Amino acid sequence: MLTDEGSSVVDFLDDCVQRCLKTPYRYLEEKDALARSVLQNVTEDEGHRVLSDHHEVLCSPVLITVLDQLGAKIANNLLTPSDVLAITTFIRKLVFNLSSKQHNLVFLSAIIDRVDVLVHPGLFPQYPTIMTAIRGEMSILRFCLRHMQDPPFPPPPSNNSIVQEFLDRINQVPIRQCPFKRFILYLSNTLHVAASTNARAILAYELTDWVRLTDYMLHPSQLDRLASVIDRFHPPALKEFFQNLSPSQGSVWDIAVVRPKLLRGCVVRNLITSWGLMLA
Repeated sequence: MLTDEGSSVVDFLDDCVQRCLKTPYRYLEEKDALARSVLQNVTEDEGHRVLSDHHEVLCSPVLITVLDQLGAKIANNLLTPSDVLAITTFIRKLVFNLSSKQHNLVFLSAIIDRVDVLVHPGLFPQYPTIMTAIRGEMSILRFCLRHMQDPPFPPPPSNNSIVQEFLDRINQVPIRQCPFKRFILYLSNTLHVAASTNARAILAYELTDWVRLTDYMLHPSQLDRLASVIDRFHPPALKEFFQNLSPSQGSVWDIAVVRPKLLRGCVVRNLITSWGLMLA
């Protein structure tokens, strides 16, 4: 069950900040040690750029605290699977934003490697759906950084018949009705309806979660249909929907949602934040 991700991240960060304020030298030393380990695997020119960034904007010691506490809390079972997903999503967005402030990405790649070890595929074997979402966050982050260095051009995935059937069922739900049961994790569940604005919003956000939790690669035409349904039920959820998309699924401009009705300013700003310049 997914819990309030905002609360999970805020509580976790509050603890990290308190720990960093109490013993900042410890995390500064860990940052220095990580930077030195990076220098062992790069060329001399890259090393100079890393050192230049290191004294300016490599990262705050709070980020090192986040890595330390994520590992400690996972080891001591102090975080639920949903908490780990929320924190991993936060780290993905944070590291991506940091990447725009550095001359070289090797230090951030070392950060990603540390997180990758902590949220390894076998972390929550009893919650495979949550693990799909967690590993998906890492995949999106690696793809974004790799794209900045060597832009790949993956072929778009083919239409999946199971996803097509699911979208067909969703499209048949009238605007005054929507499922209130959390059925989207199981495509075979029967649709239940409830005439409620709140229920429509819940459906829209559950559909955005489904993008994270499913291991199906969606074709641009399927993303178009899904965005249209979300817009029909609760337009504000489009922001979260685009945040959860992976650039590896193809250019956003290949999705027909660039129609004027859906191309709102907040969505465009969110796309630039989430996908950087990988829009074409």
